[in-house]
Amino acid sequence: MDSRFRGNDIYGVGMTNIRRERQGSLFMSYPLDVKNMFELSSIPLENMDLRKGLRSSQAGAFNCFEGWVRDHNEGKKVLALEYQAYESLCYKEAEKIFCEVNERFDVIAARCYHRQGKLAIGEMAVWVGVIAGHRDESFQACRYIIDQVKARLPIWKKTDARRRQSGTR
Repeated sequence: MDSRFRGNDIYGVGMTNIRRERQGSLFMSYPLDVKNMFELSSIPLENMDLRKGLRSSQAGAFNCFEGWVRDHNEGKKVLALEYQAYESLCYKEAEKIFCEVNERFDVIAARCYHRQGKLAIGEMAVWVGVIAGHRDESFQACRYIIDQVKARLPIWKKTDARRRQSGTR
């Protein structure tokens, strides 16, 4: 079994066919064509081989973006974050985003992984990776994917925050 699925709590979508297997009370998805992939994960992204499958003898460039949980937001100290997603709609919209990427940019393959559940400060919340023949296409496609994921996917962020104290004691 692919090590990305060791937690029995990752759901993936590729751009074409998906084979689903029952594992206890959860279903796990195995993309058959993983040129482009979006996955929601409740296990830490740091525990996954995110670059797996992003290799090609045609690639001259690899670009990635990592989004981390920071310790502040809108003037408040952040203790943790919690992400919730409308999964089926996320996958449908992610597929549209990857189709747009293939139309706009000359990429070989792209991936995006987004966490669900509670995350601590410093944990990776989102990862995007792209390989292309040239760096400009790779940079542009990576930026496009993260911007569109943030704008269009129904993923909600709940912040566990406390107002910062002003002044010194």
